[in-house]
Amino acid sequence: MKIAITGARGSVGKTLVKLCSEAGHHTVQINRTHTEHDGTPNSEMKTADIANNYDAALEAFKGCDAIIHLAAVPDPVGKANWYVHNNNVSAAFNGFHAAGELGIKRICFASSVNAIGLAFANKPLHFDYFPIDEDAPQHPTDAYALAKAEAEYQARLDTLVNNAGICRFSPALDVTAEKLQLHTDVNFKAAWLLTQAATKQMVAQQDEKGISKNGRGGGSIINISSITARLGSSELCHYAPAKAALLGMSTSFATAFGKYGIRYNSILPGTIETSMNRENLDQGDTRARMTSRVPLGRLGTPEDVAGAVVYFASDELSGYVTGQWMLVDGGGSIYYQE
Repeated sequence: MKIAITGARGSVGKTLVKLCSEAGHHTVQINRTHTEHDGTPNSEMKTADIANNYDAALEAFKGCDAIIHLAAVPDPVGKANWYVHNNNVSAAFNGFHAAGELGIKRICFASSVNAIGLAFANKPLHFDYFPIDEDAPQHPTDAYALAKAEAEYQARLDTLVNNAGICRFSPALDVTAEKLQLHTDVNFKAAWLLTQAATKQMVAQQDEKGISKNGRGGGSIINISSITARLGSSELCHYAPAKAALLGMSTSFATAFGKYGIRYNSILPGTIETSMNRENLDQGDTRARMTSRVPLGRLGTPEDVAGAVVYFASDELSGYVTGQWMLVDGGGSIYYQE
């Protein structure tokens, strides 16, 4: 196996390089600044500032089967808070993101017990229980602890929002097979495949008893559907069915994977003014006509939809809600949708 090891010249890094080499693996030693080869057999050296150069991280990881991510500012004493935090968070994010882009599925991230708020804390220590373990709640009060806690959150998947979409108005009899396929692929197929992939990861994050390893919920998958999924639209006969399919997908996945604590819900926005529909709204009296149908007297904004997303994403707010859909339309569904 070809293993990339970031922060390889540190004390832990050097030991891991040696052990991996002895086990017959090829190692790629990655350090922020140039380092001469240390003589380890079956090993190569690469220079990459993982925290500040994503392209360099991507290049350094190419061809690797696994990543052991150690690179970090290990000792925050005497260093500026922004430097410690930003470098450690960015290094973790770039490492995880590059691995995902390259299809590397074996990743080991070196966090720290200090992620709960310990050695470098600038406030009294707080422990929810003792002795602490890997599920202990985190209470970071310093830049180092906060950075490590944030990196741990990056390393797992808790929420997926299927928001990508396309909406091109057209009379039904003018819709070509190509246009229908495009709307189906973007609005439904892509969401289905992402939901499948996210579900696999969320299931993998459960322990042998089917309980989330971090003590939180099993995950939340949120599909952005449309009011047209329920009420239809005369010039969106190719769009509405794809959005309606998301509702069936949500309820089916909710039934299949509820035992893992994973929740699947859908949001059905009404007329939300975005770059996707602004051209249509600006035609003739369309904007005034659509606004007149909304009891709250205005078109929706992206912030209106974001509030619903936060609700469904939160275990505290909607931990017992799954397989449901929510209209975010200012009351527009009370009126006839042409």
